[in-house]
Amino acid sequence: MHVAVIIRNTVDCLVPLPTNAYGEKPLREGLINIINPSDWSAFEQAVVLKRQGMVRQISVLYLGGLEGEETLRWCLASGADVAQRLWDPALEAADQLGKGKTMAAALERLNVELLLCGDGCLDQLNSLMPGIAAAVLGFSYVTEVEKVEKLGAGQAIVIRRREKGKREKLLVQLPALIAITDKGHESSERADLADTLEAFTQEIPCWDLEDLGLVADTVGGRVSKVINLQIQPAKPHYTRPLIPNSEISAEQRLREILSGGIVRKQGEVVAGEPEKLVERIIEFLRQEPVMRL
Repeated sequence: MHVAVIIRNTVDCLVPLPTNAYGEKPLREGLINIINPSDWSAFEQAVVLKRQGMVRQISVLYLGGLEGEETLRWCLASGADVAQRLWDPALEAADQLGKGKTMAAALERLNVELLLCGDGCLDQLNSLMPGIAAAVLGFSYVTEVEKVEKLGAGQAIVIRRREKGKREKLLVQLPALIAITDKGHESSERADLADTLEAFTQEIPCWDLEDLGLVADTVGGRVSKVINLQIQPAKPHYTRPLIPNSEISAEQRLREILSGGIVRKQGEVVAGEPEKLVERIIEFLRQEPVMRL
């Protein structure tokens, strides 16, 4: 069986965003791009199926610029048989519909029976593209899949995650798109040095719109129905510098700066006869919002 995996790069949203000196303005320079985690989980699932003898060939596709070649080479080093990049200058401003049609044309050319991808994209920019490609091709589509249990005879058996920890087993007719979740998934594929060196010396082929039999007037930015006006990272939380009270002494101001404005909680020691102590405790409980008396 021929399996294709869609790989996407994404901004690493799990690390602090680079900001200016005051921590108020996010900067585009210094953003870290990584392989979309759930896409890598899908690729690892394909490698497992190949080792089990249910898959004979794995093709990995990336839609984007030259930055995707390193990603594709890592896939080659980790078990992929074919790495293919898709790009054309006309796709620069294309919407998800145009990109999905482009991906569908590539999949049709490869004649795949099963398509795997991640269940969503970390930065939410290309989450719709695989589903659109599946719709164009008339593929079945199943999301939130934890594991492909079995392949064969034009069918796939998958384990799907449900709410509150429930699981369900589904029988899916092929061809199909199966979206793999990375929840609870631990990466297990590690490329050895020889495979890595070989992969990073290979040339990555690229198909443009002409190669796929498409034209810019049908999938390019000029016919986009949705246009990204702005992509702005979330503003990071920051704390303004501590400014001590100018009315206190210099020593007190220095202590406040060194402590970061943190004031230690101070307790009150009460001594005396038991009856007096009980009265004092009851009075304290009435004054403080601890409990109602």
